Amino acid sequence: MKKPKHFSIIIPAHNEERRIKRTLERFYKFFSKKYKIEIIVVCDGNSDKTESIVQEFAAKRKNIKLLTFPTRLGKGGGILKGIKAARGDIIGYVDADSATRPQDYNKIFQTLITKNLDGAVASRYLKESKILIEQPLYRIFLSRGWNLIVHTLFQIPFTDTQCGAKIFTAKALEFVVPKMETYGFEFDVELLWRMQRSGFRINEVPITWEHKEQSKFVVSDIIGMLIRLIRVRLS
Repeated sequence: MKKPKHFSIIIPAHNEERRIKRTLERFYKFFSKKYKIEIIVVCDGNSDKTESIVQEFAAKRKNIKLLTFPTRLGKGGGILKGIKAARGDIIGYVDADSATRPQDYNKIFQTLITKNLDGAVASRYLKESKILIEQPLYRIFLSRGWNLIVHTLFQIPFTDTQCGAKIFTAKALEFVVPKMETYGFEFDVELLWRMQRSGFRINEVPITWEHKEQSKFVVSDIIGMLIRLIRVRLS
């Protein structure tokens, strides 16, 4: 793949006032020195100071874009808004909690470029992956169980659909995004499934990762996620 002209990084941020500044500082410092980038922060239904923190950060730096929506869009809904606003020929998204380090996100980016892929996604569960701070035991159990269900329903080979660090070519996203039907945490599964069905080449990349407290995901979300995915699978 020829060298990309522009890299767009989307960060969905719902009530992330305690973590968003550090994440922006780390990613902007790392990537702005290496590539032509834009960072798009999507704030939806916030009731804290996330938006003002991002505005203050953006006022002093180039290529930081803030998208604000008064109501909750869901993780997937926020990412979709970011994709539509992105100008890059490579577009990725990453969680606001810095669970994935910038250097590992760059590893994902470089994998996509050097292997001429359509997408590259992080996995916490590959042999070479390293977990600095492990999730609580119940979260590990839920994650593994979720992956088993996903593999059964969708027959996709990915070991970790929910890790929030993924990068794709704009061309692949332009083809798949109009078909998307989900907007919550299940968004990642549908996106990977549609990418695979469309014949796009995606690799998983081992990363160094650490669990962060204050996750926006709650156990009760799983039932709704599963129902929505079954509807997608049957449609």
